[in-house]
Amino acid sequence: MEDVTTRSCVLKWKAPEFDGGSPVSGYYVESSQRTYSTRWSKVNRTAVRQPRLDVKDLVELTEYVFRVTAENDAGLGKPSEPSDVVVPRDPFSKPSPPGQPSVDEVVFRSFAHSFICSATNRCTTFGYNISK
Repeated sequence: MEDVTTRSCVLKWKAPEFDGGSPVSGYYVESSQRTYSTRWSKVNRTAVRQPRLDVKDLVELTEYVFRVTAENDAGLGKPSEPSDVVVPRDPFSKPSPPGQPSVDEVVFRSFAHSFICSATNRCTTFGYNISK
């Protein structure tokens, strides 16, 4: 799963190990909203040729699983095992607070300071606001 946002994700999979003696002509993807139902709903109405699909119109913070079915001249094969759970959400969040500041040096009307960034801050920090 790639590029998960609040409303979409990119789903990728591998081609089947055995094509049944006829080349795979396309793939169908189904989704299930684990929070509300165990039913499977079609994501694409027409087969996609590549093992990749941009899935759109997801509901934010809803748990989804996906499965894929391959098709060849003989028809549809069995669906894949379900994917891991996907939860559409904003890929960015606010950073956690930095470490407690300490005054290193006091000079007339200014000071030097230092602090340690929080270990849980995994986002890039663009700056800090210091207030007295």
